[in-house]
Amino acid sequence: MISIARKLALLGMFCASEAAAVTVFLDFEDGLLPTAHGWSFEGTDEGLLYSIAGGVLRGDTFSLPGEGGGYYKLPGVYDASKDTVFELRARYIDGSGGLGSAFGVYGPSSYVEIGVQAGQLQIVSEPMPPGSTTVGAATMGGFHTFTLLLPGGTQTMEVKVDGVTVFQGTRRLGVVPNGIGFGDFTAGGDGTWEVDSLFYSNDVPEPATLGIVLIGLCGLSWRMRRLQ
Repeated sequence: MISIARKLALLGMFCASEAAAVTVFLDFEDGLLPTAHGWSFEGTDEGLLYSIAGGVLRGDTFSLPGEGGGYYKLPGVYDASKDTVFELRARYIDGSGGLGSAFGVYGPSSYVEIGVQAGQLQIVSEPMPPGSTTVGAATMGGFHTFTLLLPGGTQTMEVKVDGVTVFQGTRRLGVVPNGIGFGDFTAGGDGTWEVDSLFYSNDVPEPATLGIVLIGLCGLSWRMRRLQ
């Protein structure tokens, strides 16, 4: 019979392995741009395109000629084998289409970009012909929560707005280094939007794994009560 100490040790090992997963939360209450929190910036001058007021990050790439822009990225955090969630609390203001206001997840086995547009989302991820699709979504009239769900070990994905599923489909096999990003991806449009906060995690427990943990905790609790 496994001792209580051993059970506690095993539970600790499980929790430690789960803690090794990546969770990222970013807001702007401190008034600092994402680069001050370890994100890199790709594109034109960060200070020209992004600013913070009232704890909200504002991006505006209309001031640039053509379709130039810039975006933030955080490399090395995506693991395609794990269930993953990437969520932004953001407000769409204006855009000229494309990925002027967007966020995405990149990895060796997936590549997904979500462009927030007026009344719709543009989802870029082959093998969806012709490589992207648009779906109607509540993007106007204030802040909304945009969520991208990527089950581990599969090529499926789900997109939600304010908790409501607006798209389910297949994502493409990506070839770029793993990471996450948000901003103006410059693929056919400029944008103005505000981001209140973002959350990313590949520490989403699978139902079966969670069930095993709960069973173990219940058994441990019952055993301790008997000893008392």
